[in-house]
Parts: sequence; C-alpha cells; structure tokens
Amino acid sequence: MEAVVLIGGVVFAIVAGYFAIDRLDRFLSEVGITPDGDEEEKGAAGQKKGAPTEAGVCKKQDYCDTSGRNVL
Repeated sequence: MEAVVLIGGVVFAIVAGYFAIDRLDRFLSEVGITPDGDEEEKGAAGQKKGAPTEAGVCKKQDYCDTSGRNVL
C-alpha cells in the first residue's frame, strides 16, 4: 500500500512538473525569451571562446621553442 502511495506521488510530481514547465515555456516565449538566444549572442560567445584557445596555443608554442635552449 505504501508503494502505491509513493508511486502515485512520483507520477503526480512528474505530471505537475511537465505542466509547470510547459506553462513557463509558453510565458517565456510570449515575453520574447528563447533558449536558443540571438545570433549576435552566439557570435559573441564564439569569439570569446576562441580567444583563450589561440592564446593558449601561442603560449605552448613559445614554451616549446624555449625548451630546446638552455635558458635560465
């Protein structure tokens, strides 16, 4: 009997959560907020992510160039 109550509670939580998320999604869509973001935001995020990678490559390359020499 306890298992039925627990299973019923879990099913209720899943169904209530589904409807709550659905309503939240509709509300955010009406306001103009989308999970995908704008194209400008995607472009800016790509540039920010690319800059540290390029800097890291330069640092590794400089480190490799100086590792061949005995520089103190």
